[in-house]
Amino acid sequence: MADPGQQARVRNDDLAVIATPNEAEVLAWTTGYFNFMEADIKTIMRQVESWYDVDVRYAKTPA
Repeated sequence: MADPGQQARVRNDDLAVIATPNEAEVLAWTTGYFNFMEADIKTIMRQVESWYDVDVRYAKTPA
């Protein structure tokens, strides 16, 4: 059972409990902001897919 203030995160079918999450980062969306500190573009776009029910596709562009 999780304690108040903990966060659970699932990545690649692995469940991790974060005992002391960054609450400002986790709750930023509640005030209309997104917080992607040190996140790569694929992580950000996966979150966008989830929030907005869209399908993001990546394509190589010519050099």
